[in-house]
Amino acid sequence: MEKEEKFLYEVETNIDKEEIIKMVSVFKKDFYKAYAIYSIFLNLIFSAIIGLISGSILTTIIFFIIYEIYLLIYLYINLEKCYYKSFEKNVKKGISSFTGCSQFFEDYFVKKGTSVSYTIKYSDIDRFIETDTNIYLSCKNMEIIIILQRKNCSDDLVLFLEKKLKNVNEKYQVKKKKKLKNTDNINKLMNVLFVLSILSIFIGVWTINFFTANSFDFFRNFWILLCYIPIPLLSIILGFKYNSYGLKCTKNIVCGFIVGTLLFAFGITSFIIPKDFFGADYSKINSYRKYIDADIPKNGMINQIIDLDSIDDSKSETEYIDVYYEKNESKVLEKSIVNNDNWLLYKDIKSTLKIFIGPYNYDDDTYVSIYNRTTNEYNNLPAKAGNYEFYVSVYNKNNKNLNINKFIYSYK
Repeated sequence: MEKEEKFLYEVETNIDKEEIIKMVSVFKKDFYKAYAIYSIFLNLIFSAIIGLISGSILTTIIFFIIYEIYLLIYLYINLEKCYYKSFEKNVKKGISSFTGCSQFFEDYFVKKGTSVSYTIKYSDIDRFIETDTNIYLSCKNMEIIIILQRKNCSDDLVLFLEKKLKNVNEKYQVKKKKKLKNTDNINKLMNVLFVLSILSIFIGVWTINFFTANSFDFFRNFWILLCYIPIPLLSIILGFKYNSYGLKCTKNIVCGFIVGTLLFAFGITSFIIPKDFFGADYSKINSYRKYIDADIPKNGMINQIIDLDSIDDSKSETEYIDVYYEKNESKVLEKSIVNNDNWLLYKDIKSTLKIFIGPYNYDDDTYVSIYNRTTNEYNNLPAKAGNYEFYVSVYNKNNKNLNINKFIYSYK
């Protein structure tokens, strides 16, 4: 009968949450890398669901980027907490244990837990890390990290391991977490950031409105919202940081993530949505240029072009074009209209000419030009009955809006 080999050293192990957190801090880069890869696979699943629901590749990409940033920040700040929860689950499954012992032989050692044991050769240990309180033996092939508490290890065992594992021996200086000072000021700061995160949406919209002249210009300037992302982002980062110290900053994390997501999602549209997304091809206004006595800008935003039959029986072959201009583009146009006898303020238009003008929100800054192409006259009634081709232009100085209505009028 073969004699059972006797171990050289034996170490009892009794670890708790604090010991697990210490171990994670030592191997933080390795754990973070593993969790980061896991987060990508998790994100891909959720992004696929979002893609199926929304049917939009753009929405899916935006969701993936934002959610991945959130996961990476969350995991970096809460890595110890995440791993400990995972460790507890493994204990319940019998894969890991809080108590046990390690028996060391000449060429290998045995890690015995409550319900499972592992036999590991010294040659399979890829990292041997010594700290002031613990010794860690990492076996990457088996995805195992053995914790040995120094207080339970004899000097002879330590020397034995240092000799056996001299090629993978590392010294690690544990950085102690400093205690927070001025927690009242920190709480005040986090409350201010919480409020500013909410206000950043409204301030961003106000900023866009300040720099734009019309609704289409407004949508194109959504990129301004990206300038306010640092506020909710700072709220998230500091929220995670001070949460780990025991302060209640969850509201900063939740609010920051929601606000940051909205600012990013809307802000990025200025770069990825085509310029003419909110309107038709502006070049189509060229067919009207020679019939409008004004300096039509080279650039603008066409809201709609409609070919329709008018509800007025006297009008036929009706076309309607609605154009918006930015402040800079509208300056030359306004100057050519205000100083032009062929353009009149709506309040000065004769009532007899209003049969040619369609419904519009007229105010004191609305100019109108009624051009009869058939007779080549402005702002006059035809001298006799007949069919006449008209171009009726309306410009509003307040919203930089130009309306052009072309039609054939059966004058009786």
